[in-house]
Amino acid sequence: MSETTPNPAFRTQSSELIPRWMIRAILALLFSVLALVTFARVTDRPLVAVPADTPVLAERAVVLASAPNGATRVSAPDGTLLADISAREGGFISGMTRVIERQRSLSKVDPATPIAIQLRDKGRITLVDPATGWSAELASYGDTNTDTFARLLGVSTETSEGSN
Repeated sequence: MSETTPNPAFRTQSSELIPRWMIRAILALLFSVLALVTFARVTDRPLVAVPADTPVLAERAVVLASAPNGATRVSAPDGTLLADISAREGGFISGMTRVIERQRSLSKVDPATPIAIQLRDKGRITLVDPATGWSAELASYGDTNTDTFARLLGVSTETSEGSN
């Protein structure tokens, strides 16, 4: 009979799993980024990756309210119901509602304060919470998610995309 080892070794022959040069390179990169960010903050460099502040072409104030089960109610500031979205249908709108509610709880702002859905130049849709200063460019979330808020605004982003 031949003898076999009951537990084969899966370790590499090297005593180091991560080479020392790689750890040094990662630390050098980390400290370089930290130095660049510190320099930018200390010298008050202007922000360059911020979308241009273009004129608002259309705007609608809405009140977003979420339920514990994930449903969302969208209403006008006067209380008129615009949309009652179930937990299954609400995905993106419910997620954005939770983000806004979180910002408002941190800023101690009334959750029933309206937010603004704005249509800007070239079909850009922006959510703005004037009470907290929070805003989001919806183009970065994809066309389908942008269209959900465009429908609440009463515009179609497809017709304005040709001006890109």
